[in-house]
Amino acid sequence: TYGPPSPEAERLRTQRLLEEQAGELEAANEELQHALTALEDRTRAAEAGEQRVRDILESITDGFYALDDDGRFTYVNAALERIAGLPREAMLGHVAWELFSLGPESLPRRKYEEARVTGKGQVYESFVARIGRLLEFRSFPGAASYSVFIRDVTEERRTSEALRLSEERWRLAGEAAADLMYDWDLRTGTVYFTDSLRLRFLH
Repeated sequence: TYGPPSPEAERLRTQRLLEEQAGELEAANEELQHALTALEDRTRAAEAGEQRVRDILESITDGFYALDDDGRFTYVNAALERIAGLPREAMLGHVAWELFSLGPESLPRRKYEEARVTGKGQVYESFVARIGRLLEFRSFPGAASYSVFIRDVTEERRTSEALRLSEERWRLAGEAAADLMYDWDLRTGTVYFTDSLRLRFLH
């Protein structure tokens, strides 16, 4: 007949079980450490990549911002602070339409709604009365955010309009006087001819 195991046999059996469990735990811990190291490496790489993107966005002269699905600012770069005349702390977390008094019919707001539906980027210009500037918007809708680059084209458009008006002024003056007239802008080196002068000597 078999009797109950002796205390020594029971001790040895328990010791073997504990040693087996310790080996399993050690192997599991080694696997966990490898996984944690790999995760830390990926995290550091992701953080480094994110920092490189931020460095680029902070160095460009165009304004840049990102909005969430509610139209709230989630990122603002230094150039946008300059264009908007506001520190980023005053913009982050705020709804863009409310902060800049953009109603439902305003072009930036309508373009935002269109982009959310179509998923397509857009390029357009809009005058923002809140800051008194004409801005060029280049939007890039994404799955989780709406990113926009902004360029202040106010002075560029003013210069173009002034040039157009100057050319028109000289064209009308030439037609009215029927004289051979020209104007030489010494600052830019541009020469404006009346139609009568152009027809006589340049054709």
